[in-house]
Amino acid sequence: MNKKGVSLIISYVLLLVMTISMAAMVYGWLKYQAKLPEEIKCPEGIGLPFIYTCNQTHMNLTVINKGLHAVDGYRYLFYYDDGSTDYSITSISHFNPGDVNKTIIPLNLDGRTKVVKLSILPFRTETKGLQKRTVFCTNAMTTTDIENCPP
Repeated sequence: MNKKGVSLIISYVLLLVMTISMAAMVYGWLKYQAKLPEEIKCPEGIGLPFIYTCNQTHMNLTVINKGLHAVDGYRYLFYYDDGSTDYSITSISHFNPGDVNKTIIPLNLDGRTKVVKLSILPFRTETKGLQKRTVFCTNAMTTTDIENCPP
């Protein structure tokens, strides 16, 4: 009779060991499957200062790449005096350091009286492994207050 109790304890121990080992295997597999990709960032040293002139209907925007790296384009964001915003994206294939880009932007005021601020946000297409993404370089955003636009 003593042997029946020992075999019952052995079966419970084996069941417990099998359950723990299967849980460890499932955890390892899920950890591998749910691994998040590395964050892709813009390199340091990107700078796009700009010069602007305005008239009643449009803005002449000159953007200069004074950074250390090429960018693929930039996003310009207008802030109006009524608190609204408007933006557009200018894509340039390989805007190298030292290059100058001139853009004529129509001013779509729609009842707003003037533009009070302008921001330029560069972006790059970064590749890491098999991932290829467009990355906005928020650390290189240039913002300035605009005066007399439109005059």
